[in-house]
Amino acid sequence: HLADESDSHAMDLYICLFGVYGALTVGNAAAAQALQPRITDTTLNPRNLDVSSFHHVLTLVNLHLGNFHDAEQHARQALAASEEFRIVFLRFIAHLCLAGVLLELGKLNQAAEHFEHAARWSQGINSAAMTHLCQLGNALLAFKRGHPAEALAHLGGAIENAKIVGGHYTPFYYRETLSGLYVLGLDARLDVDYLQNQIRLQ
Repeated sequence: HLADESDSHAMDLYICLFGVYGALTVGNAAAAQALQPRITDTTLNPRNLDVSSFHHVLTLVNLHLGNFHDAEQHARQALAASEEFRIVFLRFIAHLCLAGVLLELGKLNQAAEHFEHAARWSQGINSAAMTHLCQLGNALLAFKRGHPAEALAHLGGAIENAKIVGGHYTPFYYRETLSGLYVLGLDARLDVDYLQNQIRLQ
């Protein structure tokens, strides 16, 4: 509203980015989708940094709408655009998002490769949030591969790091797959209070 009032639209993409994060974090995919026309219509300087963020947002929207093939296209474009920059978080998120989409398409070996790339970009940062996202991704990968013991080991580490960063829900992975992983954790009596809260947040 303020951007429209002032006719200043340089930050529209990033306003929409935070809007999508907020909507998906509280499980409102419809609100995230409602921002898509504004994202698409946004006029940007042709900087790859903006192009990467643009496709990153549309990756998340399509992932949570179940449009996995569209999400993969946007994730690959986000990754390609991000390669010009050595901005750690941007490259980390690009690999992480693509890995999360590939999980849902059953391309598990490719997903594993991108989780490894994400982990390498996070090395030396000492970020509990980035470590949590990598561990959770590896837990989902093991879960999809039918390796419950490995999935629980990664999930346990992810939970410990999540507590450091506040234990909030992450929009980077498809919520139905996360729910399956969390049910596995509940069956194993793995930090029941935390997992029940995560399911409530979804």
